[in-house]
Amino acid sequence: MIKNTIYYLLAIAGLGLTINYIVNHNRPANHSVVIDPRLVQYVEEWKSDMRANGFDPDKSVVSLRSVSIESLDDERLGNTWIYEHRIVVSPSAFEYGDATVRAVVYHELGHYVFGLEHGSCELMAASNWSNTYYSMDWERIKEEYIKLIRSHEFETHIP
Repeated sequence: MIKNTIYYLLAIAGLGLTINYIVNHNRPANHSVVIDPRLVQYVEEWKSDMRANGFDPDKSVVSLRSVSIESLDDERLGNTWIYEHRIVVSPSAFEYGDATVRAVVYHELGHYVFGLEHGSCELMAASNWSNTYYSMDWERIKEEYIKLIRSHEFETHIP
C-alpha cells in the first residue's frame, strides 16, 4: 500500500515536471515581447503608469510573448490567452479611436498581469464605452483601475 502511494506521488511529480518543461522550454531567458508597432505607445504608457504607481512592469510581463493586432471571431475588441502568453487587440478597436485602443490594452494587460476579472472596475467591464467617454474620463477610470490593483494587493499570476 505504501509502495503504491509513493509510486503515485512520484508519477504525479514527474508529470508536473514534464508539463513545466513543455510550457517553458521554448521561452528564451532574455526574450523581449513582440509588440505590434501600432500598439507600442499604449503598452509603453501602461508600463509608465505601472512604474509611477510602484509596480515593476518589466517583471510583470516577463512571460508575455506578444501583443498583436488580429481579427477576432466575435465583436470583442481584445482578448488575452494567458497560457499562450499573448494578447490580441482587434483591428476594429482602432475604428472607435485612440482612447478606446488604450482602454483595450490596459484591460487586457489587467487580465494577463493581475488576473483582473470582468466587472471588477469600470475599465474591466465586459463591454466597451465610447471613445469620447474614455477620452473625457480617462484619469478617473485609470485611477480606479490602479486602486483595484493596490486594494487587492494583486501579484502577477502568470503561469
